[in-house]
Amino acid sequence: KKMNIKLMNLTKKVLFRREIVANYLSLREIFHGDEIAAALDVRQFYQSSDPLPASRRINGRFLSPWCNETEKRWYDVFKYITTSKQRKLKISVDESTHQFEALELLQSKIDMTKISSTSKSHLTWIGHATTYYQTDGVFFLTDPVWSKRASPSSYFGPSRYIEPPIAVEDLQVDIVLLSHTHFDHLDEATARRIGNRALWLVPLGVKEIMSQMGVTNCVEMDWGQTYEHLTPRGTTIDIVFTPAKHWTSRSLFDRNTCLWGSFTVLSRQSRFFFAGDTAYCNLFKQIGAKYGPFDIAAIPIGAYAPRWFMKDVHCNPEEALLIHHDLRATQSAAIHWGTFPMADEAFLEPALELARVRDVKNVSSDSFFTMGHGETVWVGGVPACDLATVRTDLYGLYLESLRSNPAVLPN
Repeated sequence: KKMNIKLMNLTKKVLFRREIVANYLSLREIFHGDEIAAALDVRQFYQSSDPLPASRRINGRFLSPWCNETEKRWYDVFKYITTSKQRKLKISVDESTHQFEALELLQSKIDMTKISSTSKSHLTWIGHATTYYQTDGVFFLTDPVWSKRASPSSYFGPSRYIEPPIAVEDLQVDIVLLSHTHFDHLDEATARRIGNRALWLVPLGVKEIMSQMGVTNCVEMDWGQTYEHLTPRGTTIDIVFTPAKHWTSRSLFDRNTCLWGSFTVLSRQSRFFFAGDTAYCNLFKQIGAKYGPFDIAAIPIGAYAPRWFMKDVHCNPEEALLIHHDLRATQSAAIHWGTFPMADEAFLEPALELARVRDVKNVSSDSFFTMGHGETVWVGGVPACDLATVRTDLYGLYLESLRSNPAVLPN
């Protein structure tokens, strides 16, 4: 009888570890099945009356309430890698001309007077998830990446469509907000260029990585933790590290050994939300209810195709619009598109698809918009470079392609 019980327990562990191998890339999961299984109880992520989940760290690895969705099976990863191909917009015979003209439109000239102003809050899109936000005299930089490639190597990996509109050395940077450690969000060369002249607010587990890059002026933050920053004007800005539905790693074997998340910045002048990288879930209703309404948010709209692989880690434009509403944001700026080829959708597709879902939902381009690289928008102001608004011809061709061939509708 004892032998049968031992065999049953061994069988359960073997079966469970097989499931872990099928669901996680990291080898550490093979050896810690029981603890991981306990952590997958969603109720354990919620404490007392706080509607937002708390982080959990089991055997050196962070988990989230959504890890059964965000963790991909190894054969799905292999399938994506071997079948991934960036698609093209089916808009015209001379598609390359349209894309080249739009590429020029996306390159905005930096307005140094505007970008350095402290009279009222403003947001500048540098590219991808890198934004430059000023409020109450404090200058924030989010997920700074100035390198040519979003990759651990300068020889391979996603290469920029558009160069950064300004050198990072030419920007006053008081605080860097780092959402997670993926290479398109944490770039070592850029981190070294910024160094310790700015305070880095980073997720738990990232401080050691930053020290290897020569950055020691950093504070690690957990979900729900608030950092109070005293401004030059004597006021206080509350910076809250909030969750996101995502994951992180910088190698095959460090998956989720660091935390990831989003940021809420609450100042006397304005309320700003930086989503970082995320898929859609009801989390944003909770953030909007607790910290909103927001004056402006930076929300990702790209790297969503194919949906069968990306839907649990990246939102598409339609879901980004849901996040905008859930946050109760007055304005939202689209990020995480038009800079690096990070997924299978066409270069311009996220901006045009955002315009399409805006029209369907009767949302104005002043409320949720795309920007040119280097464009600065006053909080509450009118954007000048929303792609579909400026290039109505291109947007019209996009809509016509969808009407004539519904099969090309983004998925």
